[in-house]
Amino acid sequence: MKTIPTRRLFDRVSNATPRRCCFHRIANPIAIAVAVLPAVLLMIIPARAQTTAAVPSELAQTTPAKPPATPAVADNVFVDSGDTRLFVEIKGSKKSAPVLLFLHEGPGNPVGVLAFEAYPGGELEKNFIVAYLRQRGVLQSPEVPVASQTLANHIRDVDNVVDYLRKRFGKDRVSLIGHSWGGMLGYLYLAQHSEKIDKFVSIAAPFNTVASQFASYEMTLQWARDTNNQAAVDGLVRLGSPPYRTSQEALTKTLWSADAFGGITKGLDMKKAMEAGGFAEYDPAWGDKQLEINEAMYAEIQKINVESEVARITTPLLLIAARNDAEVPYFSLKNGFDKWGGRKEFLIFDRSNHILFIDETERFVTEVTRFLGK
Repeated sequence: MKTIPTRRLFDRVSNATPRRCCFHRIANPIAIAVAVLPAVLLMIIPARAQTTAAVPSELAQTTPAKPPATPAVADNVFVDSGDTRLFVEIKGSKKSAPVLLFLHEGPGNPVGVLAFEAYPGGELEKNFIVAYLRQRGVLQSPEVPVASQTLANHIRDVDNVVDYLRKRFGKDRVSLIGHSWGGMLGYLYLAQHSEKIDKFVSIAAPFNTVASQFASYEMTLQWARDTNNQAAVDGLVRLGSPPYRTSQEALTKTLWSADAFGGITKGLDMKKAMEAGGFAEYDPAWGDKQLEINEAMYAEIQKINVESEVARITTPLLLIAARNDAEVPYFSLKNGFDKWGGRKEFLIFDRSNHILFIDETERFVTEVTRFLGK
């Protein structure tokens, strides 16, 4: 089984051409477990440039710019969480609206939260108070010792933020929405604190890490054969099927699965994502940090399998997956979904890859708003 050292893999991804774009450093870009890997890619690999048509000069001169509406809620706060503080950006058009907490992919992925804010975030803020949590050590959340990057601490972090939001906005319960690793974190949180959550939207989030990795490997290998991508076939066969002992092996697989079916970041405008979070550009140091966090949490994430636990969870669930997602194949989610103990819906977006809230933003906003409004 041949693998590439993590540092060399990172360099290879960072210097990739637009064709080999994946990027998100576990929060969408890659690295550690199928659920986590996509996130890593988003961070590490630059996204394809997006272009817009120029506005005719006569229109630019005669059409006055419409000032942006001032949100009723617009705040940046730090929430205490034991050994650290967590940065949370909170925005919404109505102070009385339901509260929605977003858990980004990763772990350690900074681009995931910025992309969510840039694409569906603004529309969701019209009907909800949306809280964008930066997980421990990510972006504005202070750096923490890598040893503190544990499942137990992440679950506690979510609980502290949920309690803060409930108290601040006078809610008995809030809703959760999580993408990839963020969705897995949502499952783990609900297993302990479901009484605090009204509804849960899970986006391409595995219930069982190893089962998802197997499905990802098989779907990617089939894609490689169907498209006559011999380099991918050779690389995957040489690597072998999961489970993978190390995050480097998992990352090697993800470099291919994140490139399948057009690539997971085919629709991502990096400039738009950066601007949503108030950043001028992507900082390469974020990728280094994400890889470090992925490495630290890999063993724990590999053991996640909540399929036997979700029968006890009665929180209403909207599970959304993508037809062309080779990172977290939609069919690998069926067992967990079938066992869910509460009201549930399973939607498959036919024109999307792993970051489906970018690929089909309008439909995503419509479905999430409908479900949360029930």
